[in-house]
This record gives sequence, C-alpha cells and structure tokens, in this order.
Amino acid sequence: MIDLKRNFKTLEQRAYEAIKDLILSGELKPNVRLTEEKMAKTLGVSRTTVKKAFIRLKEEYLLEDAPSQGVQIKLSSMEECLEAYEVREVLEGLAGRIAARCTDEKIVSKMIEEFEKLRSDGEEMDMNEFERLNYNFHKMLADSYENKSITKFIMTLLMNTKSFHHDRQIRSFYAEGSVNEHLDILYAIKNRDETQAEHLARRHVKNVREAFVRIFEVSDKKWVSR
Repeated sequence: MIDLKRNFKTLEQRAYEAIKDLILSGELKPNVRLTEEKMAKTLGVSRTTVKKAFIRLKEEYLLEDAPSQGVQIKLSSMEECLEAYEVREVLEGLAGRIAARCTDEKIVSKMIEEFEKLRSDGEEMDMNEFERLNYNFHKMLADSYENKSITKFIMTLLMNTKSFHHDRQIRSFYAEGSVNEHLDILYAIKNRDETQAEHLARRHVKNVREAFVRIFEVSDKKWVSR
C-alpha cells in the first residue's frame, strides 16, 4: 500500500498525483481495468477520493472509461499510433508557434529548469520524471490553443501514441535525444521565435515517430498489451 499521509497536500491531490505517476511510469498497463475499490485499497484512501482522482485523470486524457465498470489506459494499434503522430506533427507545430507568441514566460522558464536538471542527471536519468515532464510539456503546447476542443483532440492523440512508452528499452532510447529537443523548443518559445518554435516542434514529433518505428523494426517487437 502506498503511504499518502506524509504530505501537506490534500488527500485528493495526493491520490491524483500517485495514480498519475503510476500511469506515466508504465506501472499501470494499457487495457487493464482499474476499479475504485482496488485503487482505494492500494492507496489506503476512500473510494470517493479515488473517484475524484479518476475524474481529473479522465479530464487530462490519461484514463478512459472501461467497457464494463472502472477505467483503463487505452492501448492503440500500430496504425492508429502512426496516424496520430502525423496529425500531431502538424497540430503541435502550430501550437509551438502560438506558444512562442503568448505562453507565460514563468511557466516556460520553470519547465526549462526541470528539463535542464533532468539532462544533468546523465545516465542516471529518472525515467518516471522524464515521462511526467514530457506529458506536461505537450499539455502546455496543447493548452496554447486556448480552445478546449483542440486541446482535447491533441491530448487524445498524445495518449494514442503513449502506448509506446511502456517498454523500458523504447523509453530509454526515446528519452536520450528527446530531452535536448524539448529544451530547444522551450528556448525558442522563451525567445518568442515563432518560426523556430514551430519548426522544432514539428521536427520533434517526426523524430519521435521515426525512432519508434526504427526500434520496433530492429527488435522485431510485437504490438501487444503489456
């Protein structure tokens, strides 16, 4: 059981963050049904607390309703993922341009600081922290549209491609060059260079797509639920 008591945050906030960390770290697997009862037992909190956390995580597109009761992380097909990457390349490129125009500099500077710290860890990179920062980064780009429908669409596409991240070999391979790419985009946004931010954001998504295809071909991995 995870101990959530040693924290000054509200119990609901702590439960939400704990479940989110389990999702982003890959400890909770795609297509596995999660119930309020089991998660409440794992976290040592009430079902009501877990229910509220599930609602927030569904709003962030990290969870979806399961076919029966409960919720689950979606596992997309290879074809769906590759199509999602193509659309993300266009939408997140434009999001990078918009972000360079209007995103709060304090938010960008904070994110730069976090990615720089992650990069300084070198071979000891915390992969769970990388997943958290990666998600927050792309959520920031999606939010730059200031249009809930577009934001929801982009985050749905992001979750369609997230299934790749649950293989440790792929996560490590992807993270190695990705941190620098995130930083390049963030600095372009901070410098209000709209053209460069769009170009780098598009190139980043394209590079990630190509990297995943390449490592799957080399390792002959099968697209199965883990």
